[in-house]
Amino acid sequence: MNTAMCAFTGVLMISIALLCDAAIGNVQEKSMKAYKATNTEVVLYSYSVGFVYLFLIMLVTGDLSRGIAFCSMVGCAHMRQCFANWL
Repeated sequence: MNTAMCAFTGVLMISIALLCDAAIGNVQEKSMKAYKATNTEVVLYSYSVGFVYLFLIMLVTGDLSRGIAFCSMVGCAHMRQCFANWL
């Protein structure tokens, strides 16, 4: 994949994320008022829906199987070494 395509994909993904982030606050507030839901409940459902969307997208695109294959190939010890600086 060339650099221009990667840059376009990244900009597109960031733009979509910003649009969704802008909309989710309004949707959550409307849900809280309409259903008398608590903040924790609304956040739980928002994250659950987001997880299902991301899981299905990763399943359809094949990214889930590639990620699982990578993790099984490199092993847990190597992953801990890679992410040790972040923790």
